[in-house]
Amino acid sequence: MMKIRWHRFNIYLAAAVALSLLCGCQTAEAKRKKLPATLRLYLEENPDRAKRTESVSVGGIKLNVQNEPFLNEAFIKKAEILEVAGGFSIRVTFDRHGKWVLEQYTTSNRGRHLVMLSQWVPANQEKVNKGRWIAAPFIGTAIDNGIVDFTPDATREEADIIVLGLNNVARKTHADETANW
Repeated sequence: MMKIRWHRFNIYLAAAVALSLLCGCQTAEAKRKKLPATLRLYLEENPDRAKRTESVSVGGIKLNVQNEPFLNEAFIKKAEILEVAGGFSIRVTFDRHGKWVLEQYTTSNRGRHLVMLSQWVPANQEKVNKGRWIAAPFIGTAIDNGIVDFTPDATREEADIIVLGLNNVARKTHADETANW
């Protein structure tokens, strides 16, 4: 007949439960600090018959944009919220490659709009939203410093989530780059 040593079993069980609580569970806030967000920059274009553009609405304004973005979140170095008179704006700083692409596109497309699409995980949800057109700043002059400031068509809470998600992606993207050197 086999004897079970209950006191030893209870110690192992208690250790396993404690370990799973310490390692396996994350608070909602800890999870949110790891969630990604996207930001895709499209160029305003004249409509064409070849279906290379699509019609979108940004803050009630209808624009035609190219089907493919020319810049995305992979080239963002940092994002932040700026307090401005009457509200807030988002500042996105691109890395060297993003700065170069942004300068190239804004130099040759003055008088058009940069149209921005973003995806993020809304508060109290677990799935990424389908994406929303959040801004369409006018290109008045070339952007040669790699920094885009814009007022998003979003609530302050949504803007905070977008900025946090973009910074999460930037940290991961640029950490991967330095690890490969």
